[in-house]
Amino acid sequence: MKICTQIALFFLLPAMVWGQNSRIQKSTLKIGEQTFIFYELTLQNENDAVRFEPKMGLISCEVVNKNSQVSSGKKINLEIIGKFQDGLVFGSKIKWIGKYKVTSWDTGYFEIPAPTIVWKDSMLNFQAIRFKVVPTKLIQGKEIMESDIVLSDIPSDSFYWLKSNIWWMILIVLAALTFWWYRRRRNFLPEPKKIETSLKNRTLLAIESLDRSKLWEKGKLKDHYIEMSYVLRSYLGVQYQLNLLECTSFQTKFLLSTKGLSDETVETIKLILDQADMVKFAKSEPNEIEILKISALAKQIVAETSPIEFDV
Repeated sequence: MKICTQIALFFLLPAMVWGQNSRIQKSTLKIGEQTFIFYELTLQNENDAVRFEPKMGLISCEVVNKNSQVSSGKKINLEIIGKFQDGLVFGSKIKWIGKYKVTSWDTGYFEIPAPTIVWKDSMLNFQAIRFKVVPTKLIQGKEIMESDIVLSDIPSDSFYWLKSNIWWMILIVLAALTFWWYRRRRNFLPEPKKIETSLKNRTLLAIESLDRSKLWEKGKLKDHYIEMSYVLRSYLGVQYQLNLLECTSFQTKFLLSTKGLSDETVETIKLILDQADMVKFAKSEPNEIEILKISALAKQIVAETSPIEFDV
């Protein structure tokens, strides 16, 4: 009798739950491309107790062979973008659906291990998910204009500019002290009227100074693009009263679109930030012509978005 009861429960439990399913939005991704992972559980009613423990930050994946079910024993991490989201969907059946937004910075064939979910007093397993990640056209040597991927933004360091220009700051302080001493020697002559440099000119000077430093010739290509991204985001943030230093390239594009900028201007800004992302995360190495082309586009953006200045 006991054996019969166990057999009945074994076959009836899946029927009570109706089934669980896991899937990935795109089984083939470009490196850095974002996609969604979905987990679905069909319930009997909306009051069913469901408990799922989501991952935070990263999801560990197995590296698998292309034509085999055998794992290589190696692991990589998927980066989780934003927070895990879940909720109930009502239709012909009641479903609990949870989803991650993820991206990968490694290429190859991978498997996401099967997670567990607690439904009432039962622990259920979802299916493992397989997918592959391929290089982008940009990494294969194509033009930057051919890249259509959306990447996470470069992590922002609020003190990066200060750290990079500390010696200039010291020289400015020394120059200020020298000027103060000179004025005292001249019996406090009237201070000449200060000419304030506009935001447009300050930004253009910063881009030109960055180009003259030619960091890419000193093995500091990544530093060049981090500085370029910081200068452009700082300018746009002040010009349109937005905090763009903590935003991804996609978020920056959306926020600027709400400020009335043309689609062409917004796409050019995204193009500049995308190339900076590719150098930072995908280890792209554009040549000098491509680097200077991006600088010219940045100057163009500043000129197009700045108010017309009149000499007084």
